[in-house]
Amino acid sequence: MFGYYIEVTKGEPGTSSQPNYIRRQTTVGGERYITEGLRQKEKEILHAEEKVVARELELFARWWRR
Repeated sequence: MFGYYIEVTKGEPGTSSQPNYIRRQTTVGGERYITEGLRQKEKEILHAEEKVVARELELFARWWRR
């Protein structure tokens, strides 16, 4: 998976002039962009599994000590 992005076809004018869009990839049909907010959400999502596993271990340890 390449991650999360905003894909804009070549026929859509003015997108590259968006100041908060960061070009991530160029494709045959257009461009893929990210924003800082989108980058932060992607980071949160990708690290969510690690947080879930840590929380499960914590809860299991508490239960085991009872």
